[in-house]
Amino acid sequence: MIETYSSYLSNTHLLSAYKLYQQVFFTSRNGIFYVPIFICLGHLVYDYRNHRLLYQFPFLKLVGCFAFWLLEGYFIFINPGLDKNFFLGLLPFSFFLFNWVSRTSFCSQKEWGYFKHLSAYFFYLHPIFIELGFYLMNRYPLQLWEKGIFVALFAIIGTWLLSIFLIRYKTLKP
Repeated sequence: MIETYSSYLSNTHLLSAYKLYQQVFFTSRNGIFYVPIFICLGHLVYDYRNHRLLYQFPFLKLVGCFAFWLLEGYFIFINPGLDKNFFLGLLPFSFFLFNWVSRTSFCSQKEWGYFKHLSAYFFYLHPIFIELGFYLMNRYPLQLWEKGIFVALFAIIGTWLLSIFLIRYKTLKP
């Protein structure tokens, strides 16, 4: 998250340490730091499914976390920084989103193994579509936020379609 909050961390030891790290590694987006957090959140939702925090007003908590995430996004994007790739508000939002979705009647009848494969493909394929989206948008004179919306939609749709194709192709192979 140091990249995301770098404009607020200028002239600190934390940002200096990150810049040393950045000289060795191109990016912090390698999954080592992000994946375990979300796996732990999924386990917490499963293990404490019957806890009051999770079963009382799940949608209201989801909306509140989404509002917090949007507010955080506002404060992050008003100041330029190194990169915008991880938001603190994403953690409670993801936690309550998974909790709410897993409680809907739509998802209670689903085969969860499919989602396991889909999420793995999403994790590995989405950077391809993000980079391709920015490459395609370079020739258009748009604001950065306009390019960002296009790239986000392009990455979500492209990753989803390719992931579904690969899952189906894999199941059709003998």
